[in-house]
Amino acid sequence: MALYGRIRARGTSRETRIDGQAHRREAVPGAEDYCADGPAVSLSDPLVARLIDRLTEAFRAPSGLRGTVQLRVTDAPLADTWVHIEDETLVAGEGSADTADAVVRMSRRGLEDILDNPSLVDFRFLPWSILATASGDVRLAILIGRLLKRPEPAVAERFPTVEAAARANPVSGVLRLHRPTADVVVETLRGGIPLVLTGLLDAWPISTPTALIERFGHVKLAGQRRGTSFGDFVQAALETSTVSSAGCTLPEAMWSAFPFPLFDAASYAPRQLWAGAARVDRPITKLHRDLQHAFLGHLFGRKRLRIFSPDQRDRLYPSEGYNSYQPCRAEPGYSDLRVFPRLADAVPLEIVLSPGELLVIPIGWFHQVFADDPVFSVSAFLKFDAWQALATAA
Repeated sequence: MALYGRIRARGTSRETRIDGQAHRREAVPGAEDYCADGPAVSLSDPLVARLIDRLTEAFRAPSGLRGTVQLRVTDAPLADTWVHIEDETLVAGEGSADTADAVVRMSRRGLEDILDNPSLVDFRFLPWSILATASGDVRLAILIGRLLKRPEPAVAERFPTVEAAARANPVSGVLRLHRPTADVVVETLRGGIPLVLTGLLDAWPISTPTALIERFGHVKLAGQRRGTSFGDFVQAALETSTVSSAGCTLPEAMWSAFPFPLFDAASYAPRQLWAGAARVDRPITKLHRDLQHAFLGHLFGRKRLRIFSPDQRDRLYPSEGYNSYQPCRAEPGYSDLRVFPRLADAVPLEIVLSPGELLVIPIGWFHQVFADDPVFSVSAFLKFDAWQALATAA
């Protein structure tokens, strides 16, 4: 079993055994994300080298996880790869691990498609969701999937831009406005200020779960179990604590019921459904930030958010592997501060959304979401090219 990997450490030395021989790495004291290339050996399949390079390039310490993932390439066993993750290190190699905490299976073509399309892959949705199956510790499998993602270079520049702006002009609160004009909203977003807007969703069916089921119960939901209807989903959300739509695309049959205000319809990306059961022990949406301005219209239930300004990036441990949105390795209020000590210095703004309110989260603001009741919201991103045109014209 050959090893080809990178060691990441924080102020310590590491020893790894490669083909039976010990190789020691000295880490730079205090350099948390120091990376030293491990000695590469000849691999049987260049696809394995591509895979491991992609994984190690995005890995950052601390990971908050520990375990071994076995990738099984179902139609090309020579491309089988193991990845061992410690809190501060990632090493990987071809072949099979002695034991595995998680197993991911895919075809060679599926692996090639993932590596060829790092800015597009999203395992939540088709066609990516059918390329791989995972068993065992799903957290490790999710981490591996995350490390394979990359944004387009031009897209990746958006976060440093808003971080610099937030440092230059700190934002201390959320602005609440009643029926603002589009020009006011554009000007506020240019300043990177989050908004809660009222009086703009009068055309939406702000009602009860029962009323929504009566109107849309027959509609099939994409991104859920095959054949799941909107009615079945909402009913399950009312009765259990584990149901979430996870931002699945809102069925086209429901679009006309949820028109977004302020800008023309073509300025918005396809709608997403954020609905699910109440959950008091954990956020229903984990900490992350988006590459576009997000508009979230809330229909029912008590929804709470903690949001963090872009200039708090270093306190929140964002993942280097991402594309359409950037998740974080740490979760405020839940992660171990001994592992993620800078998290203690992160300062959130708290938001409670009421039915009929429209939340606007600017590019680069980190946010986590909680549901005290069964909740239902619909979101849409303002397309970046549409935003550029609006900001330039303002």
